[in-house]
Amino acid sequence: MLLETGCGGLNDATNVVAAPAAAIVMPIAIDHTERFGNSVPGVAAEKAGIIKPGRTAVIGRRVPEAAAVLEAHAAAVGAPLYRMGHEWQAGPCGAGWRYAAADGAF
Repeated sequence: MLLETGCGGLNDATNVVAAPAAAIVMPIAIDHTERFGNSVPGVAAEKAGIIKPGRTAVIGRRVPEAAAVLEAHAAAVGAPLYRMGHEWQAGPCGAGWRYAAADGAF
């Protein structure tokens, strides 16, 4: 099952799932400013709320301010973190897409 957060992450209803298989954090932008403030680190902190202790977290490329917040949260809760451009890559290949892990597996 794939659940999408509707209210950012930290206080989202999807948090009823205490031990998800993984948390995937999509791009971070200045959105929902009435709830999360008007800074990228503030939005990232809210979205980091879906990263659970000991559970895998996956993030795509991020601006440094957002990446720092997500990386710090994952470390604080002991969540293995897979970052695009570091532990994995993905991109267009011919008519499709190609995924490659840091160890060369795809």
